[in-house]
Amino acid sequence: YVLRPAWYGAALGRNPKTGEPLLPLSTEQCQATIEALNTIVLPARLAQLERLLVMTSGGPFVCGELMTIADLNLYVFAAGIRDGSGVPPGISTSLLDECPRISQVVEEVARHPKVAEWNRRPTTSPVTSSEGGTKTVTAF
Repeated sequence: YVLRPAWYGAALGRNPKTGEPLLPLSTEQCQATIEALNTIVLPARLAQLERLLVMTSGGPFVCGELMTIADLNLYVFAAGIRDGSGVPPGISTSLLDECPRISQVVEEVARHPKVAEWNRRPTTSPVTSSEGGTKTVTAF
C-alpha cells in the first residue's frame, strides 16, 4: 500500500508484534515521500484508474449499475483524499480535481442511503468502563 511509509513515517509500516514503526524515516525522508506521492505516484495511479473507469464502467458505479465493494473501497480512499481525513498529513486534497469519473463514483456512493446514514453517525460514543465511569472512545 503506497501510503504506508507516509502514514507511519517508516519504510515498512509498523512492526506486527509491537506496533512500533519499522525502519523509521527521517524528517527529510518523510517530506520527500509526501512530495513523491503528491507529484508522481498518486497523480499517475489516479489518472490510470480514471482512464480505466472511463473505458470500462458503463454505469454510475465501478462495475456498472449496482454498488459493490469496489465502490465502497474507492469511496473510502478517494473521499479521504478529498477531505484530508483518510490520508497522511501533507497529501494534497486537490489530487482528484482532474478525475471526474472517480469523483462521480464517490458522489454516487455518498448518496446511497446506508452510506449517508453511516456518515451521519456520531464520531465518538460513550462507553461505560468496568469501574462504573463513562469515557469517550473514537468510533471506527
